[in-house]
Amino acid sequence: MITHIVWDWNGTLFDDFDVCVKSINTLLARHGLPMLSDGEYRQVFGFPVRQYYRSIGFDFDKTPFEVLAEEYMSIYQPLSDSCGLRAGAQDTVDRLNREGYVSVVLSASRLDHLERQISKTGLHGIARLYGTDDIHASGKEHLARRLAADYPHAGFLFVGDTPHDALVAKHINADAVFLAGGHKAAEELEKYGPVLKDICALPQWLDRKK
Repeated sequence: MITHIVWDWNGTLFDDFDVCVKSINTLLARHGLPMLSDGEYRQVFGFPVRQYYRSIGFDFDKTPFEVLAEEYMSIYQPLSDSCGLRAGAQDTVDRLNREGYVSVVLSASRLDHLERQISKTGLHGIARLYGTDDIHASGKEHLARRLAADYPHAGFLFVGDTPHDALVAKHINADAVFLAGGHKAAEELEKYGPVLKDICALPQWLDRKK
């Protein structure tokens, strides 16, 4: 039985797709590499981010990944101040909370960055935040293990926008559902689980699962 909704942040609750594309293209241009269209970005983006950077042409012998990650964040963070929640996100969290579900956020973002962005959006109704201790976005499996230890009797549903969310869910024997319009194309997500076009459809989807 599902008791806890485990939300991804970037691209799922936080509508930062355009800013992420702009940020990576700024970084690519600075290093003399071809920029990405929206479709190309959705095709190549993934975790671990180190592998994604390599796939779009960055040479870590010329510029170490850690340096590129710092440079990217210096571009992304100021731009992300203009981002808000995905349309319908707060209403959906509120409705699920009223129906007895517990909402948590589990993100590959560094925890202090996650806290800052959530504070700026005004999102409320989240019982707990799980974030990383660096900016390298290598994955979220260790956070899932912490989540499972914190809530040993819970039934989890992961809600995300990339295949990585399905892999993290599987890591603790949980299911995943995806939202279109985030960082990966819907047709790619359909290989890993159900895809909802609208976040507001999640409560009805859960009702059908009961």
